[in-house]
Amino acid sequence: MTGFVRSLGAVLLGIVVGVVVIMAMEGFSSLAYPLPEGVDPADPESLAAYMPLMPVGAFLIVLVGWGLAALVGGWIASRLAFSRPVLSGLIAGAVLLLGGVVNMVSLSHPWWFVTVAVPLFPLCALLGASAAVRSRPVRGKMQLL
Repeated sequence: MTGFVRSLGAVLLGIVVGVVVIMAMEGFSSLAYPLPEGVDPADPESLAAYMPLMPVGAFLIVLVGWGLAALVGGWIASRLAFSRPVLSGLIAGAVLLLGGVVNMVSLSHPWWFVTVAVPLFPLCALLGASAAVRSRPVRGKMQLL
């Protein structure tokens, strides 16, 4: 397997695991803060109308999930990448950030949530990538970025 293919696979796996973490945390949030009767989660307009009424705790759980997803996704991508592990982790984090931005644009989130969420993704991805680099076995010269 070529180094590029292995690194690409590592990034993709990091993204998939990150999405699974997000789904799990958003599922937990919906258990802790169930949607009120009449709000259809499959209907974007119904969900958008509920967003201003959503409890702060529900937003905080989602923020923790997004940060954890970027941390774990960045760690996995960096740990498994053939070369340039930090870059691989940051790419996984950037793709997860893109998904978060799409979510925030499609469902109007509070300003404080957006202010925290946007830098949270790259910061957590970098933390995950850094931890992965420290745990990687040394194999000759390695390019970090």
